[in-house]
Amino acid sequence: MDCFALLAMTVEKYAKKEIMKVSTRIEEFKPEKCFIAYLDILGYEKILKKIGTTELVKIIKNILTTLKEEQKYIKETLEGLGALDFKFKIFSDNIIICNKNPIYLWILVAGIQSKLIEQNIFTRGALCYEDLYIDDDLVCGEGIIKAHKLETEQAKYPRVILDEPFLKQLNILLKGYKPFAEVFDFSELKQLEQHLLKDYDNNIFINYLRILTDATGSISFIKLHKDNIAKNLKEYKNNELVFPKYEWCKIYHNKFCQENPEYLEYVIE
Repeated sequence: MDCFALLAMTVEKYAKKEIMKVSTRIEEFKPEKCFIAYLDILGYEKILKKIGTTELVKIIKNILTTLKEEQKYIKETLEGLGALDFKFKIFSDNIIICNKNPIYLWILVAGIQSKLIEQNIFTRGALCYEDLYIDDDLVCGEGIIKAHKLETEQAKYPRVILDEPFLKQLNILLKGYKPFAEVFDFSELKQLEQHLLKDYDNNIFINYLRILTDATGSISFIKLHKDNIAKNLKEYKNNELVFPKYEWCKIYHNKFCQENPEYLEYVIE
C-alpha cells in the first residue's frame, strides 16, 4: 500500500468519525412540544429615544435578573415539580419563555407584565403550545413562528392571549395535576380561572390585575396602572395607531375596578 492510499484511508476514517459526531449532535437538536410565551414591548423605539439605551437596558436587565432568580428558586425549592423549570431568551424588544407547565408560565408572564408597567412599559403577546428547540445559542421551531403570528395579528392590544392548544392542555392539567395546586395553594379551580378573561373578540387573555392583587393586595399598583394609562391616553390622543391600544387598557382597568369595590376610586374618567 502506497502512502497516498494510506492517506486516503486515514482521511476516510476521520471523515466517518466526524460525520457520526455531527449526526449525534443533530439528534440533540430535535424540537419538542412545550408551552411558549412570546412578549413584545410596545413602542420600543419611542421608549429607547425617550429614556435612552442605558436606562432601557437597566429595566430589561431587571427582568432578566427576576427570571434567573425564579429559575434558581424552582430548582432549589420546587425540585419535585421539574415541569415548572423554564428556559428564556430576551432580544431587542422581545421576550421568549418556555416550559412544561402552562399555569406557572402564565403567572410568570403576569409578573413580567406588571414589572414593566411599573416603568410605564406595556407589552402584548401570546401563549401557545407548539414544537420548539431552545438552548444557550439557538431558538428555532414552529412555536416561535406561531407565537409571533399570534402576537402581531391577534393580540393587537396590550394583552397576552392564549391559543386553543394551550387552553386544551391547560384544561387537562387543571383536572389532573394536583401537586401544582398544593404548592401554590389554589383552594378552588374557580379562583384560578379568574386569572384569565375572555375579550370582546373571544380571545382569552391573562388577567394580570387579578393575579397581582390576589398575590399582593396592592392598591399602589392599581393607582400606578391608572396614572400610566391616563398619561398615555393624553400623550397619544392624536395617534390613530397607538391611542386605541391605551383605550383598550382603560376599558380593562375600569372593568376590573368596577367589579372590585375596593378599587372603585381608581376608575379612569
